[in-house]
Amino acid sequence: MKKTENKAKAKGDLPRWLGEKGTYVYVLIMLVVFSLYCTDKMFNVVADRKNFFQSLTIVYACVLLPAAGQALYHLVKKPSELKLPGVDTVLLLFLLEGIALSTVISPVGKRIFWEMPTARSISGLCFIGCILVYFGVRRFGVFNGPVLWGWMAGSAVIYLFGILCSCGINFMHIQDGVENRSYFLSPLGGCNINATYVCLMLPLLMVMFLVGEGLFSQIVSGVYLYMGFLFSFFIKTESSAITMIFGLFLLGYFALEKKEWFGRYTQVVGIYLGAKLTIRILLYLFPAHLYPFDGINLKLLDLRTILVEAACWGLVAVLQRWKKDIFRGAVFRIRKYLLGAAGAAALLFVISLVAVNLMGEAVPEGSVFRHLLITDTTFNARGFIWRETVDLLREEPLINKFFGNGLGSLYDKVYFGADREALLGYMGGNAFYDPHNEYLQCLVDMGIVGFVGYVGLLAATLVRALRRWKGNDWQMAVALTLSVYMVQALVNAYSIMHLPLLFIFLGFANGYMLRERDA
Repeated sequence: MKKTENKAKAKGDLPRWLGEKGTYVYVLIMLVVFSLYCTDKMFNVVADRKNFFQSLTIVYACVLLPAAGQALYHLVKKPSELKLPGVDTVLLLFLLEGIALSTVISPVGKRIFWEMPTARSISGLCFIGCILVYFGVRRFGVFNGPVLWGWMAGSAVIYLFGILCSCGINFMHIQDGVENRSYFLSPLGGCNINATYVCLMLPLLMVMFLVGEGLFSQIVSGVYLYMGFLFSFFIKTESSAITMIFGLFLLGYFALEKKEWFGRYTQVVGIYLGAKLTIRILLYLFPAHLYPFDGINLKLLDLRTILVEAACWGLVAVLQRWKKDIFRGAVFRIRKYLLGAAGAAALLFVISLVAVNLMGEAVPEGSVFRHLLITDTTFNARGFIWRETVDLLREEPLINKFFGNGLGSLYDKVYFGADREALLGYMGGNAFYDPHNEYLQCLVDMGIVGFVGYVGLLAATLVRALRRWKGNDWQMAVALTLSVYMVQALVNAYSIMHLPLLFIFLGFANGYMLRERDA
């Protein structure tokens, strides 16, 4: 290793060496420290994330300057070697334009560029930092063993905080002074942020467990998955519960490809059921210590539900073990038809959902489609802010439709607008800071231009991964992670708390960062 580094230096490739080593150190610090860093329990977590990310990224940008200068020099010397930008580069230019123009248009552009507009948002400078990090990781990042272990270590500690705090154990006194302890469970703060975090971090390790080699790595990955599944229930958000089920089904589709993968997939499902059973036992033994469950989580943790799931799981495992792969083989032959049917059903659901809500009260009473009508109470009162946001988007000027209103602008428009009293009255004094939907949030913040850049980058990366997953385990991990993330994004928001980690992951995904291992 040292010989290689010395050769690189001897050949005058110091800028590249700095870029590679700087990226390596930066990524490890972000994965292990960023989500855990806090200076005053849970009272300053948002500002802590902003200051940590901003300071570290400025240092990282300085490390990348020689490589950027070298690239610019080569471009000037040999302009004929200039290549057309990739799709991801074009999309990020749209995103950068959306950030810039929405900031210029906003009446408080200076403030939202430098400071965090709300507790559940991100400043313009930090968003631009995410784009810089993406290009740095895409160019120089290598997703190897230490990075994977860093991914596991940082997130596992977050899971540990959430699990213990949910069981009434004030781990490391992180909840000192916090009134609503059932909501603030880890150094990331609120449950919704924790839900977004686990949906981003856990799917990668689900795939690693499926395709990994070695008993030790399997055991460690298994323990990690067990903690992750426990955490996804203990944070008590319906988004994490639903997306984990979706992720397990999609992982099953991938696992049908090989007998060995399907065998490990049954183990993943077993770990998931084991986590649910553990919570049932804890609820029976220590009912006074655990915060209560409700909604979908309560139904999923019903003992009858667990027993039915365990019976189905046991039947599949027995058939697969004793009948020479008969179950996997049978489902494998029809999986494309199953996927097509699921896709058609999802498309029909989306079309019906849009049509019903456009019709509104014109949908006949007693009709089955009436259940698709979004009301104020839909999905834990998210329906209220979704409806407010759609009305706002419909009524705003054309320039704002295209270029947005500025990061974090919904709070100013709704909370301080004409509907302030209605919002306060309906929510009991707890105002929404965002639409609780990344896609609506992006449209309000950065308009159609920013939406094309941000959502387009996620979708383009996902499509590429789905096309290539059979030939590359890493692309399978990318496909599962982004699929799960984009589903939970329907009911959660992007913010400084996790967006830098998402762009690091996107940088790895679009840079083919496992090419050395797969060579």
